[in-house]
Amino acid sequence: MCEFTAVARMALARCRWPCHASPMHPSAAAVRPEDIASLHDALQALPSPPATSDARAFVAAARSALELGRADDAVALGKAALAVAPNNAQAWVVVGDACWSVHDVVGARAAWQEALSLDDKDYATAVSCARAQLMTGSPSSARALLTFVITRTASGTVRDTAAALLDSIDTSVDAGVRQ
Repeated sequence: MCEFTAVARMALARCRWPCHASPMHPSAAAVRPEDIASLHDALQALPSPPATSDARAFVAAARSALELGRADDAVALGKAALAVAPNNAQAWVVVGDACWSVHDVVGARAAWQEALSLDDKDYATAVSCARAQLMTGSPSSARALLTFVITRTASGTVRDTAAALLDSIDTSVDAGVRQ
């Protein structure tokens, strides 16, 4: 077994929570052997596996896995990044992105909210989180987050997306009031 694989297995073994839960969440579960196998397969499939065990390497590997269409592997790699550095905002972002890719909206929302608690200037993640909040039945939270993004950004795609999403919330609320 290569040194990186051994480090990755140790890191994943410390990561004992499902995609949608924090390490202290009551639904935390023991890591499954297939999670370790999935991580190993993801590392083998990447064009150039990371050479270190730091969180940035796991985040980069998770991003590569997402680009390769291997969202399940990206979730495992993101969890490995969190095992190494639980306060790494980008690790939480990549876990959220990976959860979103496997249609785990609740998990994506939780991960993105954690990322935003660590870095509230990641406005693209804030818009993604607002979208997940809408899908999980929290339009007031989404409205507040989108308003936050709009007031903090001068222009650009992120601001335009936030404004369009906020308009869609207001439009759907107005339509609901008229019915």
